[in-house]
Amino acid sequence: MNSRCMFKHSLCGITGLMLCSTFLCCASLPGEINERDVYGIVTDSNSSPVSGYVIMVDEKFNTITNKQGVFILHNVNSNNVSFTGEKEGYETIEIKNKSVDKSEILCIEISTVEELIALTELYLKNGNTEKANETLEKFGNVNNQNGKVLLLKSLTALYEGDLVKAKYFLGLLKKYVWSNMLSEYERLIDLKLSLNMED
Repeated sequence: MNSRCMFKHSLCGITGLMLCSTFLCCASLPGEINERDVYGIVTDSNSSPVSGYVIMVDEKFNTITNKQGVFILHNVNSNNVSFTGEKEGYETIEIKNKSVDKSEILCIEISTVEELIALTELYLKNGNTEKANETLEKFGNVNNQNGKVLLLKSLTALYEGDLVKAKYFLGLLKKYVWSNMLSEYERLIDLKLSLNMED
């Protein structure tokens, strides 16, 4: 699944059609400066709208999606649209240098944390740490209080042999949850670290 799915010239279903018919009259004419409002819709993998998803253009400007998953970026350069987006429990996105036509509505499909966790676990089970790391990037910092996410980050680092990173994420995890199993895991990392120092 392409989590940054943007369908050029697509109107994203009925919501997009209503948006397009409402806002086409505001589109700029040829030859005008390309600063204008850009519209988008954020949905999950079931095509359900994601409300409360924070879209950040820069440190000074951000907006959030409404109940229909719709957001508006006011007065941005439509030839070079860049932003990030996040919400706890969902994938974090980064869009860079996207050119948006005047009739285009950005349709962004994101995964839930649960879907990303399942995908990361599958990659680790198959020994594919590269794909696991690519998936872990999609969690962003907003999900760093999720115990499963932190454990997966630590395990992936351990599989790659990066014991310092594995210990770091375990340290973050200990702030939120602790158990005898994690205690054994910490001892394993410490043992491997001490063996590495002896080499």
